[in-house]
Amino acid sequence: MRSLLKVLGYITIIHVLFLFGCQEKETGTKIDLDDIRPKAQNKFKEIAPINHSDTLNYLYKFYANDSSNLKITKIEADTLTKNQFLDRFSLKNNRYFLKDTNQNEFHYQRWDFKDSASCYEAFYNWLDQAGKNRSSIALNTGDVSHESHGLFLISNKQIIYIMAPQAIENLKWIKWYCGNQNISRLDYILAMKPRQKTNWLNYNNGKIKSL
Repeated sequence: MRSLLKVLGYITIIHVLFLFGCQEKETGTKIDLDDIRPKAQNKFKEIAPINHSDTLNYLYKFYANDSSNLKITKIEADTLTKNQFLDRFSLKNNRYFLKDTNQNEFHYQRWDFKDSASCYEAFYNWLDQAGKNRSSIALNTGDVSHESHGLFLISNKQIIYIMAPQAIENLKWIKWYCGNQNISRLDYILAMKPRQKTNWLNYNNGKIKSL
């Protein structure tokens, strides 16, 4: 009799535990399939198209302050030029096609750097491959590989390159740039003409000097 009571007691305990377990499962947190389905619409945001005319507005003001009389009347973003050597060192680079009132065309490029040390490091690295067949050229004397008219301006935190099929009025561009950037000195200026050696210059307080 005592054995039978023990068996009935065990059965009762098991039954109670089973009922308690089922109740716990039913009252637990339910999983909503909508919560675990992928939501593709949340992963991708529509990117507004770039309006190139907006990015050029400041340049029109830039050229409007033109005491050197460059007479630039047309500015277009250059989206065709491939990546160049200086791009890897620059925080930002800009490329534009310019045209003046005489229909002369200019290709304008600018590289910006965080400080002067970064700027000159990029410039010296560029010299190591700026010669013919990407050979190194010497500071102040080397010839930059080129086929057209060109002008490099190396300032404190920027490198500017102007290229044109026609002759470039170097002094006008130098004064225009320095006037707009409020600087009085350029340590290195590289002036180039087809089939001629590179002319190394500097600019200090309105005067150009050969290096």
